[in-house]
Amino acid sequence: MDIGNVEDRIWEERIADALIRRRESIPYAAPSAIYYSYIGPINQDKVHSIVSEIEQVMIAAEVGKAKVKKTFTILLEGLQNMAIHSTSASGMRYVGVDVSAIGEDILIQILGLADAHAVDKVTRAVSRLNAMDRVEIKAHYLDVMENGEMSAKGGAGLGLITMVMKSKEGMEVASQSEYDNLHILVHDLKV
Repeated sequence: MDIGNVEDRIWEERIADALIRRRESIPYAAPSAIYYSYIGPINQDKVHSIVSEIEQVMIAAEVGKAKVKKTFTILLEGLQNMAIHSTSASGMRYVGVDVSAIGEDILIQILGLADAHAVDKVTRAVSRLNAMDRVEIKAHYLDVMENGEMSAKGGAGLGLITMVMKSKEGMEVASQSEYDNLHILVHDLKV
């Protein structure tokens, strides 16, 4: 048996368990509908496939156009971030994603693997963004777009800024420690 495949399945199961625990711990209400749930490998092709499927499911469920558009944007940015920046398990990157209706809101949950440094970096960035009002976030977005430094992987933080900007109440970030200095990093957003 290929050790890499065993490790991949273990991480996929851990992300699935974390996603189920997140779903069960939603404090404000049980989901009235789960529009989409996915746990598995992620790459750019899968990002586009997932986002397109979710968009079609939400349109069929007659979710308002503005919510569909914001959900699409948040998912595109969040999943692209995971496809590019998350930690890989034996060469593959894994995510969990849930899109649910909670009353009038859409809850988006995106989970992926990250090392401690990435968890700290994302947590600090999101904390700064959540402290800003809408005008400050937009000004920060424009400043980063014009003057931001690109990382080695091509990012300047615009994805996180866009996600917070399009969300209803900012982004909640959590992580759970696993082993080998890896964590399951969770992004929760409402639209």
